[in-house]
Amino acid sequence: MGKVNILNKVFHLNRSPLKVGGSRYTISPYNYSFKDAFKSVFGSSHRHIYSIDDWDASCTVIPTGNSGEPASKFYCDQTRLYINGQYHGEYFSDDSVKKHEKFKLILK
Repeated sequence: MGKVNILNKVFHLNRSPLKVGGSRYTISPYNYSFKDAFKSVFGSSHRHIYSIDDWDASCTVIPTGNSGEPASKFYCDQTRLYINGQYHGEYFSDDSVKKHEKFKLILK
């Protein structure tokens, strides 16, 4: 939908071109166009740092956000973290998840 100019302008679907570093040979993997060597055409869909000593100390980040809904505050809310090589906690244990939860979804 972001390729449809009017939809992109109305709903602000594309959050502008962002500068990224990396290559297919780095821990920040990106691939670049042959026509434009400085325009990335794709990169990793997520990054994780797992702590097998303490699973609750693990970290993660995705290039977009937790929501695919452009009106949501969680749409592209992790993009800056991703571009800057930063992460947020990824909690595994029940206690840690409950301690850090912000919302709860109950399906019946």
